[in-house]
Amino acid sequence: MQILFFIILVILFLYYFYKLTKDDYIFIRKNLSLEQLFDIVFMMLWGSIFTARIFYFIFHPVELNTLLSAIFSSGGGFSLTGAIIGGVATLYIVARRKKAPLGRLFDFVTLSFVGILPLGFVIYAFSRKQSETYLYLLYAFLYLILAFFYRKFLYPKVLSKTQKEGNVSLLFL
Repeated sequence: MQILFFIILVILFLYYFYKLTKDDYIFIRKNLSLEQLFDIVFMMLWGSIFTARIFYFIFHPVELNTLLSAIFSSGGGFSLTGAIIGGVATLYIVARRKKAPLGRLFDFVTLSFVGILPLGFVIYAFSRKQSETYLYLLYAFLYLILAFFYRKFLYPKVLSKTQKEGNVSLLFL
């Protein structure tokens, strides 16, 4: 069931990313089409999923023989910190290779991620025990406030270039 929610969140992330970048003149001027941007984002998603799984088993050891067998087993989960670290590293490597504007791409990915993060915490809250539900709903509320702040105040500054590219991502990290 969790994989279904994960797929829905990824689709919403991609849709939000599309809405933010579809008419961005910087990407058009750099001759980056939406197809190339989505190629970069899909590579980032695969890298973040892989590192999220690795980080989960590094910080939650299991009784299996090796780390490799644990990663490909059906048990366990994913680490949000590992996903962010892996996504940042993969996005940096791939965007440098494709000669994409790094700061701007990082900002739009961060805006998309922060936009769907509250929904992810709400979904996760209702899959936990009753005592943990309120804590994750509090996280969802705080990230909703953060998403509203980013969308209302920082996104227009990114578009008008009054804020230096990459600062939104650094602020989130």
